[in-house]
Amino acid sequence: MKKLSAMVLCFCLFVSVHACAAEMIDFENASVEEMEMFLSFMDDAQVDLEEKKNNQTTEEMCEIAIEELKNHWAKDRFFTQETTGYFQVLHTRVIYLDSSYENAACIKSIKENEKNSEKLLETCKKIFSNENGSPMIAFVECVLLTDCYGTAPYYVNITINNSVAFYQDGTVEVFGKSPIELFRSTAFITNYDGIIREITDMGSQYNEICYLK
Repeated sequence: MKKLSAMVLCFCLFVSVHACAAEMIDFENASVEEMEMFLSFMDDAQVDLEEKKNNQTTEEMCEIAIEELKNHWAKDRFFTQETTGYFQVLHTRVIYLDSSYENAACIKSIKENEKNSEKLLETCKKIFSNENGSPMIAFVECVLLTDCYGTAPYYVNITINNSVAFYQDGTVEVFGKSPIELFRSTAFITNYDGIIREITDMGSQYNEICYLK
């Protein structure tokens, strides 16, 4: 019975946190066993959520990434009053990273640069992990043409804010530059063995034109 009650409470929390908390969940009078059961369900749900996010298909990641890029470009006001907000996706690919290393995706590079291994490790952590230390598992990179310089009908690829990183904890982040390009220009390394696991080229599948103003 207690297990059933906990399941009902958990379901209510996901359906409507505020309504259920106010009307159905009496934490003050719940027993220790009921509270522990409830928390265990919450922990299981969090694990399942993170696993689901980490098992997103290539297509799902592309769709999420392009929406993130649109929101980022529209929100950060790259377009002036003189521009139309033209935004074109021409090419999309997904770069999967080898995130088996507990601190960063750079095993081989660190071994090949033993003299600067400590500095390189810090660079890896900074680029290939988020602020919570969760490793980047992949990033989506697009070729973008925009009229952010007001040059229509000649649309420019300024090669910034065109990548979206996916982390092991399920979070996503828009990058000003490709994480690999940041690594190359910061650590001066071009050997990506042990960093890049696979590249899936989506070609023109996600090509589109829209206006963000």
